[in-house]
Amino acid sequence: METTRKILERLGWPVNEMSDRQITRELYRRWFGSKPEDMSERAPLSVASTNGIVVSMASEGNLDALCWSEADCIPVEDLVPAEDEAIYTRRGSGDWPHRDRRRSKREPARELVCWGDGKEGSAGSTGWLVDRSAEGMAFIAPAGQAPLPGDEIFPSIHSRTRGISEAGLATVVRTEPLNEELTLVCARLQDHL
Repeated sequence: METTRKILERLGWPVNEMSDRQITRELYRRWFGSKPEDMSERAPLSVASTNGIVVSMASEGNLDALCWSEADCIPVEDLVPAEDEAIYTRRGSGDWPHRDRRRSKREPARELVCWGDGKEGSAGSTGWLVDRSAEGMAFIAPAGQAPLPGDEIFPSIHSRTRGISEAGLATVVRTEPLNEELTLVCARLQDHL
């Protein structure tokens, strides 16, 4: 992408103010002659296709279409991709992927969670709390560090405003892979939060 950035900078693009994704989206828009809202977010935004667009347009002598003008705008870019937001945040009671099996109401949560197996010398792991209830919690863990169903863990919640809350002993009742890197862990607490 560095080569493409250098070429576009010579053509007046404000590349220092643009992310790779914004540059790619603008190049796709120019190549296909579409508006940003017409573009599919599922389109493959890759360095190979970006470089291909620049080389093709430049070799065809279509530099006018590649030059940046004062009327051009940097495409709006979401700071957080929608798929990441869907994984890390829960909006309300109707936002759960499975029916609620807990006896008490679960609430969305956004806090750091740490856990260990309680054995002496065991290294703690960290994840992201997405919801909790009086009897349990669900958090996102790195796939390689996620506890397995049946494992007993000692989670603690690290809040920005309330400090550290020890949740006590918990049993992992279910795990669900979210993608190659992340796993959802559902744990039942022995003592209520």
